[in-house]
Amino acid sequence: MQVAIKPKFYSVKDIKLLEHCGRDAAYAIAKRLPHEKRGKDILVFAEDYDKDYEMRREIALQKMNNVENNNIYKFKRI
Repeated sequence: MQVAIKPKFYSVKDIKLLEHCGRDAAYAIAKRLPHEKRGKDILVFAEDYDKDYEMRREIALQKMNNVENNNIYKFKRI
């Protein structure tokens, strides 16, 4: 039985894969979050990235719900 070990850091390459974005966007995310530099590499703490992802997900869900509630094309039933 193999146990999956959760990484403590994500590199910019990891963020690119997780976010399905380009290098510049991944660097912007990495620099926005608490990070550590090791040589030329920027490493983002996995816990902080996960919290940021969940926060952005909640905001997106709230926006989606607001759009559904504010639909101007809803018809009133008589």
